[in-house]
Amino acid sequence: MHYRQHDHSLAHSLTHSLTQSFKFTFLPLVVLVVFNALLVRVVIGAARQRQAMTSAVTPEMTSGSSGDQQRITVMLICVVIVFIVCQVRARTSGLYSALYRQSYIRLLAAETQAVNKKKKN
Repeated sequence: MHYRQHDHSLAHSLTHSLTQSFKFTFLPLVVLVVFNALLVRVVIGAARQRQAMTSAVTPEMTSGSSGDQQRITVMLICVVIVFIVCQVRARTSGLYSALYRQSYIRLLAAETQAVNKKKKN
């Protein structure tokens, strides 16, 4: 294998790794963040509306559904955080291994070329 083929292989491997990171990490992350932001906005708006509508009602009567909505919202935000932690770790190690593996192949190719030159001389 020639050195140029290794460069092509490195470019292919890096492009593949970045494409996979975009498809399976960045894109889902953006979707989760956008939908959770919309959810939080709706929950806050509903809480304000409920507070305005129930200003004469005692807090004990309205705390149940508001507390449920807050717990659900917190749970969904935790899902996003867990997703971020898991995916960033996995994608970082995948990118590192793609770069490291290709660097190792380049080193072997350079050594092989050097040995072949010595054999010709």
